[in-house]
Amino acid sequence: MNRCELPTRLPLADGAELHYTEHGRGSPLILLHGSLGDCHSWTPQMQTFAARFRVIAYSRRFSSPSRSPGAHAGYTPQLDVDDLAALQGHVRCGPAHLVGTSYGALIALMFALQHPEQVLSLVLNEPPLHPWACRTPEGSALFEAFMADVWRPAALAFDRNDERTALRLLVDGIWGEPLFDRLPPERMHVVTRNAGAMKALTRSTEPFPDLSRSEVAALEMPVLLLNGDRATDLHRRVVDELALVLPRSRREVIAGAGHGAPSENPVGFNRVVFWTLLRSGRT
Repeated sequence: MNRCELPTRLPLADGAELHYTEHGRGSPLILLHGSLGDCHSWTPQMQTFAARFRVIAYSRRFSSPSRSPGAHAGYTPQLDVDDLAALQGHVRCGPAHLVGTSYGALIALMFALQHPEQVLSLVLNEPPLHPWACRTPEGSALFEAFMADVWRPAALAFDRNDERTALRLLVDGIWGEPLFDRLPPERMHVVTRNAGAMKALTRSTEPFPDLSRSEVAALEMPVLLLNGDRATDLHRRVVDELALVLPRSRREVIAGAGHGAPSENPVGFNRVVFWTLLRSGRT
């Protein structure tokens, strides 16, 4: 996908909008980015995946280049789930493989719970299903530290219009290292142009829903669970919990990657995901 390509605009009933690009032919594959990305974040994946699949990469509401009224009030993850259903209906792709990273992975999982008949397979890279880490005291401590040291201070920084401080807190906290001030200019541009999506998320009354373990365990489609080898302890524990609940899932660790495996090690990420999708028997 060419970064300069203009994605197609999809207006939604509530006045919000999505933007998407489409490449390739074959079984449909929908890419869901994290809250600091947009449809162009999947550029390293498009050529590889489009060789065998009809690939649809879309910018979720509030993510560039969307202009969504009321972007920072009343957001819930359910809006994103409903948006994905609207996108699937609009492009008439039928059941699709869903590949999500970070918050996009959480939305993909929620969608699969509500619309299992529309999902061929799931690829979940470090979804922030943080309440699941709280099964143990150690996990609870990690989650509360994240909320106290990262999430709530970032929300306050957004409230006082200190966007740079909010983004620094979020990037450094989510990756677990002082990364923000070392971002290359292009990556910094991606993060800053999508600050509105993160602002909406920090204002949500339920940014990290606690999904039912029994309902997740009942999912029947193939599931691939991913984390980077530099994942934070909190993200790693979440993937550990998913692996326990989904014993038939496949799990892989992407070498040389933190929370952003699709861009940090695209070769490794693409290889694992591509071959898993081909072997799913649903192509």
